[in-house]
Amino acid sequence: MLSLGEVASGQSVEADTETAPMAPEQLRSFSQEKIDTYLNDSDFDYPDRQKPSINLWSRFWRWFWSLFPEISIDTNFGPIVRIGFYILCGIVIIYTVLRLLGIDASQVLGRKTASQVQYAGDIEDIHGIDFEQEISKATGQQDYRQAIRWCYLWALKKLSDQQHIDWHPGKTNHDYLAELESPTLRQRLSYLVYLYEYTWYGDFPADEGLYQDARQRIDRLNEPQHA
Repeated sequence: MLSLGEVASGQSVEADTETAPMAPEQLRSFSQEKIDTYLNDSDFDYPDRQKPSINLWSRFWRWFWSLFPEISIDTNFGPIVRIGFYILCGIVIIYTVLRLLGIDASQVLGRKTASQVQYAGDIEDIHGIDFEQEISKATGQQDYRQAIRWCYLWALKKLSDQQHIDWHPGKTNHDYLAELESPTLRQRLSYLVYLYEYTWYGDFPADEGLYQDARQRIDRLNEPQHA
């Protein structure tokens, strides 16, 4: 016969080995109405992130720098070299555009060379000047620099009267040289241009000898031309 302890122990073992009944599985469902609400809500409208496209300009520079692998952006001097190269390219492009437009770069920078400065910006009409009197006044004061200037302007007046050039106060010295069709006249005026620029814009000292040379050049404008 089994004792009460053994019976109780057997019942405990059977109780431990029995499993509790499992609850039936329940399938969850989503409300289609709520899904449609979220889909139509602009707050939940996230655009697709696309990689930025590479334009032709970026492709060109990528190809260009691939030709110089030693200039790496990871090096200390790589970025400096690239910036300097970009600046140089910008200067070349600007200079090219200015040349195509017929604009001199020195004018943009506010500087002019002697050949670009108007020969007499303070004179509106050279035809109303008594050059003999002005030259005599300048030489009397030993201002040979001014005397050479008057000689040059007098030469322009003579050439304008002879219809070899079209005088205009806005033109430069070398504009008139380009207008002269006669090589002889161009050579004679060219030396006067040299003397004028040498003394007036070059700040070189002018003496009586240079003035006499300029005066003789004026007289030669009336001489017969040779081919």
